[in-house]
Amino acid sequence: MMRSVHKYLYIAMILLSGCRPEPLEILLDQHEPRPVVASHIIPEKELAVGLTRSFSPLSKPLEGDEVRPDFLDEILIRDAVVTVSYLGQTDTLRMVSPGVYVSDLTLVYDHGDYQLNVYDPSTGDRVSALSTMLPKVEFDTVYPVIQRLPGDTTIHVSYTISDDPSTDNWYVIAYYNKTDANAAPNLDLSDYFTRGSNQLRDVDLLSDKLFENGKYEATVQLENIGLQDTIAVVLSNISEGYFSFLHAYKKSGNILNQITGEPINYPTNVVGGYGYFNTHNPDARIFDLNGY
Repeated sequence: MMRSVHKYLYIAMILLSGCRPEPLEILLDQHEPRPVVASHIIPEKELAVGLTRSFSPLSKPLEGDEVRPDFLDEILIRDAVVTVSYLGQTDTLRMVSPGVYVSDLTLVYDHGDYQLNVYDPSTGDRVSALSTMLPKVEFDTVYPVIQRLPGDTTIHVSYTISDDPSTDNWYVIAYYNKTDANAAPNLDLSDYFTRGSNQLRDVDLLSDKLFENGKYEATVQLENIGLQDTIAVVLSNISEGYFSFLHAYKKSGNILNQITGEPINYPTNVVGGYGYFNTHNPDARIFDLNGY
């Protein structure tokens, strides 16, 4: 009896394997690179705009966990003409490194419209985007919490925020830590520290629908942070469109490393390209954990 069962199982496996369809050959249209925009205002410093080119998901940008240097050479946009117009004037941004352009003007005009225009002379591509700066929102309270346990130490950040209930609002809270000054360069546009580079560790996205009686409070554990680190906690009042863009990135797992993400299917306010041009006035708080 057992031998018969094995026999029928064997026949069934053959029949199932015989029903397996042949692999289908799928032809994809050749990807045409287009400019991708990212931006950030560094408090009391400058507006930074990042420019890269989109790429095919088949291009294999990573080598292990690192972005291939030759891939960066392909997608970083150099020597572009980048301008931002606002309040009847136009500022031309300067390139500080391949793909990164900055303006020394502190753009903090609430409800002001900012028009970005980019021309890439190497390809002839032109892109534009319009962003409105929302009023600055500051933390009510924000501070690190160190929890020391036998054999383990955890680091948290506690904060509270107040919200204007008369309008719909959206917020992003970003957590950074300073890394070694000799670390490999990256496209992080938010250097809140006077020395060294920094790394984005995590991001929280908040809608005011999560607030109770106009208040929101949270305690967030930070991973891969040590007692010798310096951290920055940054709160920004952002538009609904940028919130949707960041939400899509976070949902796909790419928000911490946007350079290796393909942004074609994400929300955008860029005409002629991808990404998102946003202007906001962040509240940045820096903490040296050696003092806690």
